[in-house]
Amino acid sequence: MEALATILHADLDAFYASVEQMLDPSLRGKPVAVGGGVVLAASYEAKAFGVRGGMPGRKARELCPQLIFVSGHFEDYQRLGDAAIRVLGDFTPLVERISIDEAFADVAGTEHLFGPAAEIAKAIRRRVPRAQLSATLECRAEPRTARYPAKSPVARSITLGTHSVLVQ
Repeated sequence: MEALATILHADLDAFYASVEQMLDPSLRGKPVAVGGGVVLAASYEAKAFGVRGGMPGRKARELCPQLIFVSGHFEDYQRLGDAAIRVLGDFTPLVERISIDEAFADVAGTEHLFGPAAEIAKAIRRRVPRAQLSATLECRAEPRTARYPAKSPVARSITLGTHSVLVQ
């Protein structure tokens, strides 16, 4: 019998670059990279050209000549990451943060309060501080498998076992 999905994996999408686009509206819809000598993060617009985190800045510029490099606002990343992760804590005390923009939350004990894991994930996504930020939330029966779908190119979905639910 398949275990019920009660572990949420929350991952803020293209986080550093999304924060930069949120802070400076003139960057929205444009290819943005945080960093310089090395790309720390890339917007989805930059990723469309093959720009990736960890890539040398020179290679990124070759792939995307119109790429806009920004130095970053790390205090804002921390503030917004903290705010987003705090939303998980409103649904369960069992939150394990694994990075500035990523965490696991076990909602097994709170489904009687907030509904099934998929509904909790939808509610969390709606509450993430997201003028231009969005979150991918994946639901799985265990943390080891929850993380993999969130790294796939299909963002903004909630995966329950083999079923996906689009989160608007």
